[in-house]
Amino acid sequence: KGEDAIPREEMIYYHGIEVFAARKGAYKAYFFENNPMGYPQKMSKLEQPTLFNVLEDASERFDIAAQNPEIVAAIEQMVKDHQATVTEMDRELDKIIK
Repeated sequence: KGEDAIPREEMIYYHGIEVFAARKGAYKAYFFENNPMGYPQKMSKLEQPTLFNVLEDASERFDIAAQNPEIVAAIEQMVKDHQATVTEMDRELDKIIK
């Protein structure tokens, strides 16, 4: 039944219209600082993405980006490819609060 199989090879995580993080296989890269106070507090863009192997480090405690620049680059390219297919739409909330 594939109990150890990853259900999706790629996953994009959004906060609003920003790509907050992206996962490819066992690896998850963050592009914004994870705010421990939760949302919608202001997020800070990271100078460099962080990278975690979520199969070996489920709590995402050990940043392995420096040791794996090729994985970070592959995830960044995956995000760019994804963003090229996305069309920004009018936000309904903006219409209400104007």
